[in-house]
Amino acid sequence: MCPFPRRNELPKDKGIMIVNFTSYKKKDFFFFLIQSEFGDIYKVSLEFTSDIVHGILIQYFDTIPVCVNLNCLAGGNFLFAASEISNQ
Repeated sequence: MCPFPRRNELPKDKGIMIVNFTSYKKKDFFFFLIQSEFGDIYKVSLEFTSDIVHGILIQYFDTIPVCVNLNCLAGGNFLFAASEISNQ
């Protein structure tokens, strides 16, 4: 079990709902970007050798408006975030 970094104002008994995610994969490297209901984005990495996972690392990445879709582009260097925050 690996806890998510939490905002100070959130109650300890309230969970975090994940509303969106994207992944990036190369031969020996991959990670996930997941977004919570508050707009916080976390980078999730797995520490592994062969097929055995030794650990999970979750780091706070950024906060943006809640998105409809997330995509990693150009070798994991760019993040496209499609959000609907205004009147269409």
